[in-house]
Amino acid sequence: MSEIFGELASTESESSMGTARSRNKVGSAESLSLRQLTYAVIDVETTGLSVRMGDRICEVAVVVGRGGAIVDQLQSLVNPGRPISRGAAAVNRISDRMVQDAPTFRKLAPDLLKILGAENTVLVGHNSAFDISFISTELRQAGYEPPNNPVIDTLALARRCYTFTSNSLGNVAQSLGIHTSGLHRALADATITWHVLKRFLWDLEARGITTLGDMLAEQGSLTSHKGWNLDRMPKPLMEWDGTQPFCPIQGLPPLVEQAMRAHTPLRIRYTGSDGKTTVRVVQPRKVTLHSQATFLVGFCQLRQEERAFRLDRIVEMRVETVIV
Repeated sequence: MSEIFGELASTESESSMGTARSRNKVGSAESLSLRQLTYAVIDVETTGLSVRMGDRICEVAVVVGRGGAIVDQLQSLVNPGRPISRGAAAVNRISDRMVQDAPTFRKLAPDLLKILGAENTVLVGHNSAFDISFISTELRQAGYEPPNNPVIDTLALARRCYTFTSNSLGNVAQSLGIHTSGLHRALADATITWHVLKRFLWDLEARGITTLGDMLAEQGSLTSHKGWNLDRMPKPLMEWDGTQPFCPIQGLPPLVEQAMRAHTPLRIRYTGSDGKTTVRVVQPRKVTLHSQATFLVGFCQLRQEERAFRLDRIVEMRVETVIV
């Protein structure tokens, strides 16, 4: 996955937009000092986890930082034009009533683009591919082309440059002594990510990372991570997303089927390939059947990304109680 805004979105929306124009924009900025740049830190809250399944943005925020200080910000609830799932509402605490009179994304798009597409502006996110895939899709649906600015992902930096016990935004921030009140709302998360970025910039500069090019090289591919790479999973023999009346995959645990149909999270005890057992809260998205195993695919709150879990390695599970 490239560090280009439009290409990042291709993981969930369309094919790569690797144009010469986008490459030139990144190339021209790579020589700039990190201190010369403007950082647009983005975060979105959504009706669910998959833009491919039609989920939409229900809150967006951008915090603009320059010279170590916040100089501007944009925040708004968004009318998504569809219900917010119970699982999403349990995390972001946004209800359908809260967004019924909010502006649509189409109305917010011009102001958003002025910030995100500005010259010498780098887009920043924690697990930026998630936020950018949704923003890119919303912009295209509104008739706009996504900007092609470079992207810094604080999640990728946390994984490659540090050894936090967990790379979730909350844990990284707390480990750095950053206050984390209001987590899982767009403006709070964008502000927290900005403060995490500042700490990373200060630390990495001391290691000789002084230009944007240095930073992009340091963070590496934004798709790489330890564990199962979802982009490289072989095509499943069969999959089920819970919307069909009958599940075609035999032997599915009843609690998995219940969570899939109700769109509620599962709390699981999972044994990884390294033999370590961890507790995860997973928002199921689909179940995939492969020749060697069946996988539960969903958003893992511990890792703050979509992951695949072999069903035969789930030691224990229960459906999480959702209060909306």
